[in-house]
Parts: sequence; structure tokens; C-alpha cells
Amino acid sequence: MLRRILAISLVLTLAIVGFAGCGEKETVLPEATAARGRYVEQSIDLPAEGYPMDMTMLSDGRIRVGLMTGEREYRIFTRTAEDGWTEDVVLPDDVKAMGNLDFMRFFRDGSVFLSGIEKVGEREYRYHFAILSADGVLRELPITYPEVNESDGILLGGADVTSDDRLMLLFSFDDLREVNLTDGSLSANRNELGIWSTVGGLACAGEDTYLLSDALCGRVSEGQQTQLTDALGKQLMASEQATSGEESRIVFWKNEDGYLFFTTDEGLYSYVPGGSVTEELVSASKSSFGDPSFVPKALEGTEDGTFYVLGQQSGIATLCCFVYDAEAPVQATNLLKIYSLYDDDDLRQMISMFQKSHPETEVSLEIGLTGEDGMTEADALRTLNTEILAGSGPDILRLDGMSLDSYLEKDILMDLSDLLEETPTLERITKCYEREGTVRVIPAAFAIPAVYGPRELVSRITDLDSLVDAASRALSENNQAHSLMNGMIPQMVTDTLYDSCSAAWKKTDGTLDEEALERFLEAMDKLYAMDAPLREQYADILRELEGQGDFYTPGEYTGIGGSQDIIMNGMALSAGTLEGMEAWSYALAGDDQLEDYALLPLNLQASGVFLPRQLYGVLTSSESGEAAKDFVRFVLDEEAQGNALSFGFPVNQVVFDRQIQEDKTVQTTFGSSDENGNYISLAARYPSAAERQQLVSWVNNLTTPALTDRTIRSLITAQAAASMKGSCTVQQAVSQALQGLNLYLSE
Repeated sequence: MLRRILAISLVLTLAIVGFAGCGEKETVLPEATAARGRYVEQSIDLPAEGYPMDMTMLSDGRIRVGLMTGEREYRIFTRTAEDGWTEDVVLPDDVKAMGNLDFMRFFRDGSVFLSGIEKVGEREYRYHFAILSADGVLRELPITYPEVNESDGILLGGADVTSDDRLMLLFSFDDLREVNLTDGSLSANRNELGIWSTVGGLACAGEDTYLLSDALCGRVSEGQQTQLTDALGKQLMASEQATSGEESRIVFWKNEDGYLFFTTDEGLYSYVPGGSVTEELVSASKSSFGDPSFVPKALEGTEDGTFYVLGQQSGIATLCCFVYDAEAPVQATNLLKIYSLYDDDDLRQMISMFQKSHPETEVSLEIGLTGEDGMTEADALRTLNTEILAGSGPDILRLDGMSLDSYLEKDILMDLSDLLEETPTLERITKCYEREGTVRVIPAAFAIPAVYGPRELVSRITDLDSLVDAASRALSENNQAHSLMNGMIPQMVTDTLYDSCSAAWKKTDGTLDEEALERFLEAMDKLYAMDAPLREQYADILRELEGQGDFYTPGEYTGIGGSQDIIMNGMALSAGTLEGMEAWSYALAGDDQLEDYALLPLNLQASGVFLPRQLYGVLTSSESGEAAKDFVRFVLDEEAQGNALSFGFPVNQVVFDRQIQEDKTVQTTFGSSDENGNYISLAARYPSAAERQQLVSWVNNLTTPALTDRTIRSLITAQAAASMKGSCTVQQAVSQALQGLNLYLSE
């Protein structure tokens, strides 16, 4: 069966044929000529929500999955297609004495390998290793790694099991050992090539073990390691390079005939031993592999050609099944092009989810600023506008960072009001750009400018003057604070307060208010001056940073740090944008150590301010107008709003209400060392029911969108920095900013 599937994958795809008619046009493939036969993705519901630990196919053909479902809570489930999931393995209570489990690995005979880290002192840890037999008996595995002192703990970088049930462990990220399962003794180091393999870089397939890095990939077979320099090795290394600094996207499975199957960030592939090429079975563009938040953890297959992938998606375990469908069209019937000035993981996740549920539509994403061609924002937008005028532009504009007015005034965007009639949304947000009864730009998410600090002080902040007064008092009254807002870099100070003020600068005729902008820059000067002692302390570091040129990009991320800033960074106040429930949990990490502190909305020069995010518009020139509207409709729907928003609160009313009602626990912790070398650990806290209800009242008062044009933001933060550092006066900075903005707005 697998040989037949591999042969099918070599079928040449047919060229796209376009038909042009009157009015709106659809780019389609005639059904009669479209090639058929491809893998389709199906989701299998897991029996519980949690973090994925491991998956295997037992020797009797059943799928086994391990999940972490809570703090030190680990559960194992087994599934047959007929009977569904059963929790047939229960970990004994003794497992809790092992501390936090970092690895759980399944043997095909039903036994389980467990490794855990127990904290035994302030900075002292002990590793535990154990085997849980198929009949539920826990046995300690006395592994002694000779390279470290026991009190320092053991740095275990990876663990996996071969198809013949041999356990391979990676110590200190470059020391690969096979473990004797009887006495815990270790083999000699199998990593003769010295490959430094980070998280996820150890994987077994069949009886072989692979070590992966972005510089070198190797395979251990029959105890001997060889470097992979063939097509397989090159593709594996390219995937490691593409995901450098993140968890590896590569997992393996080998069938009885020796065919190797593996995943990368680009999809699911096969490789014939000794072959010169790899074959794509599942494309990232048509599956979960295209979702940046999806990280495969284990791959299993069956001899009839079905594949199972256990992974985490947005941090939650998910199980995907890929089945070959001989009738599924190879090519999509609709082609959809989306343009975004900046790359964005949330957008890529939306596209991935959309294509899984709309296989008839193929979506391509064009990024204006890739950072690889030296192109500026202005250059990218000129190129885009030229394409739009020529009729070769995209179907959908992701308008974040772009000039909304220029596109709204040119009347080149479709009215999307009907989409808001179909789906219940927070209309204060989704209709914020409504003009003359039409809605041509819809935000799919939003953030709220906020400030965190002593309640008595932050509750009095209503404008720039009261902000400066509260900041001065917060710094003088907190003898633990080393700075006001970490004002080492002037652009950062301006950036954290920009969204709470920018809406007040734009006048009804589209120009900027000189007086309002001047008041803003004057306040920034005063706040920046309060951190002068901090800059003197770190003068050498600042000079090094400034020597790097453009080391800071305005608006790239301005999320509020909250109590983390106060406790870990020694700040007197924290300001920025509140980006969603998860970000709120992080901003509350460790707040139990602070007495009567509060996080409140921040409105300085305008009231009811919010920051619209994920702004979508559909061009009237689109040849796939209905498919484009389907995409925006999907973005607003419950599925996408509930699963694909990393930065921003949802605008879907049902999802927003559900978040208000849901009481969750968060397992995330943050660790750092203070200036005296003392370790600080903070645990995130999910907002309480009262705090979530308070959010409802905040949202009900939102009326004014902040300016989202990144070019305006960059111009103003640059001039603000010049005045803050004394290169010019505030008045000169305002004049320079207005001059640059007038030139930009006239283009």
C-alpha cells in the first residue's frame, strides 16, 4: 500500500487555468482536469486537555498517548478505533516523589520510562529515573551519569525509544548514551561527531537514532554514527535552521520495509533508503504543519498508509490523523492571496486553520518586509500600491501597521458589513472604522493600553500631568525600585505610552495636532529624565547598544509586563498594552508579593482608547472576492477566535463571553536572578472572576481606536528620542515630526 502511495505522490500536478468573465471573477481549476488523490487531515479528540508527553503504537496495534494535565499530574490513555480511549495505565503515587517529569517515553511492550527533577535545596536538584512495567510496577533505574556532581543535577537534553525497545538518552545536549534497562548502566558516548542537539533534536526511527542540529545531522545505526550529507540530511538541517531557537519540528517513523517518514516545518515526507530525493506526502500549506504554534512530538504510522501525529498547538496537546483519499483533488479550485506588511504567527495560524477546513482554497501569503532585501516600509507600500493600481494586487490586505485612511479614501475595499450581521461580535471594536454605514476594515482582535502600579497612585492617572506626578511619587516611595520604566532606551519609554495617546493627535482633516503632540513629547522628556541614574549605571552597555544601529523596532511588541516588571526588573511602574487573557496572567505573575497593586486601563490624551489588531480588508479588484470574504468570515468565527489569537482579546462575542466565564489555572512560571545573584521565581496567575468582570466594564467603555500606522509611530518615536537625549528641543522635535509626517501623508 505504501509503495502505491509513494508512486502516486510522483504524479505531475496540472497547470492552473483561469477563466475571466464579467464583474467579479473566480480563478478556478476545471473539475474534469484536476488531479485527484492526496492525504487529508482528520482530528482525533483526545480524552483530556493537557501538554503532550509521548505517543507510540503498542505491539498489539493500539495507540498510547501520555499527557501532563496539571501540576505533577500525568495521565496515560490507550485507544483502539472501535473502543475509543481508556485510561488503562495509572501512575502510582510514588511517581510524585520524582518531582516534575521532563520525559515520559513509551516502549511497545507497554512499559514506560520516566525521568523527573526533584528540587532538594535552594539551588540543588536531583534527577530520578524509573521504569513502569506493563503490569504497573514502578522500578527505580539507577542511572549514574559520570560527568557531573550529583548535587548539580543531570542535564538531560533528550530521550527516545527505538522500535526494538532500546532507551537512548542525551546528556548535556551532546552526550548520547544507550541505557541498560536492567542495571541502569550506560554505553559509551555514541555521538562521535559531537553534534550539539538542542530541545527535540534527539529522535529514534526503527532501530536507528538521529541527532539533529542546524549545523550537522547524524544517524546512529548498530552503534556507529554517520553524518547525513544526502538529500535527507540536507532537508533535516534546513528545517533545524528554519526553526532555530525553537523546538525542533522533526519526528520520525520507519515502517517494516525500511521506508522512513518524517515531519519538518514544511510538512510530512517520505524517504526511500539510498534514494536521492525526499517525497512530500502532506504540505504545510494544507495541514497543521503550516501553523507556527504546532510542534510535532511523535509520529506513528500503520502499514496501510495512515499516519498519526501527536503535537502541541498553542501549547495544548492535539492528535492529527492523515489518511489517503483517492478522490480528494490535488489542486485547490480557488486561489487566494493575502498581503501583510509584517510577518505574524497569528496570521499564519489563521491561514493554516482555514485551509484545513477549506481544502478547495489555496492561500498564499506575501510579506512586505522580510528583513532580507533592505526594503523600507515606504518601499514595500509603494510596490504594493503599484500592484494594486495595475490590477495584480492581493485579494486580502492585512492592514496592521499600514495607513488605513489611504485605502479607505480611495474606495478600493469591499463593504464587509454583512459579515458582522452573520456573526455576533463586539461591535464597539469591529465597527470602529465604520463610515457612512459601511465597514471596509474589520479588526479581529484588540488590546487595551494599561498601567500597573500602586493602586492609590495609578487610580489617579487621568492625563499626562497626573501620569508624571504618579511616576515621580512611585519612584520616590519605592526604595526597591531601580528605575521608573526601565528608561535606558528612549524609544521604549515612548512606545509603552504611545497607544494611550496617539488617538488624540489626529484631527478631523487628517492632519496631526501640533499642540497635543508637543504635550506628549514634553511628558516623555520628564519621564525619561527620572531614569538618568539608571543610564549612568549602565553607560557602557548603552554605548554598545547604540553602536549596533537599529537595535529597537518601534511597535514590535509593547505588551505590559505588570508585576514581573516591578519584582524582577525593579521598576516603579509598568505600562504597555494588555494583549489578552494569557498575557494578563503573565502580567499578574507574583502579584501576591505586592500589597494593593492594580492593573488599570490607561487613557492619557483620549478616552476609551484601544488598539485594534489583525485588521482585514478585501480589495474590490479581487478575482476571488467570495473566497476572500470566506476567509475574513472564518477569522471572526468561534474556532479561529478561540484558538488562533496570541496577541489580543477576541472580538467574537461568544468567545469573549466564554473567556469571561471560564476560570482557568496557569502552569507557567518565570525565573530570573537579581543583582545579588538570588534566584527569583514567579508563577503566572489567571485573572480572578472579579477581574474578568471588570474587563467587561472596560470593554464597554472603549470608543477610540489608537493610531495603527507604523510609519507614523516610527517618525514620532524617533523625534521623541532626539528631544529626550537633548539633541534638539521639544519644539524642534515636533516640527521635524510634522514635517516628516506631512511628506508621508502627501504621498
